[in-house]
Amino acid sequence: MPVPRDLRRVDLGEDLVVLSFELEEARLPGALTPAEREVVRGVCDGKSNGAIARERGCSVHTVANILRGVYEKLRVNSRAELARKIRDGGHAPD
Repeated sequence: MPVPRDLRRVDLGEDLVVLSFELEEARLPGALTPAEREVVRGVCDGKSNGAIARERGCSVHTVANILRGVYEKLRVNSRAELARKIRDGGHAPD
């Protein structure tokens, strides 16, 4: 998959994590929903489920359920593994 030109112009920093995540998401079977992307961004920013829930205006239980679905889709078992997978721009092969 070719890398979009916009990605090459991004300096290192928080935006690179988001852009690499969005690029990676396009390769995933069953792309993440907007709610899932929002929760993943929160996890990658080091936020707790409670902090993510407050920002989204939902319950901690809802965030946990969304996160469980993300773990399934990305084939990870922990927040650390999720963040590492997003940071490294890779996912488990099919």
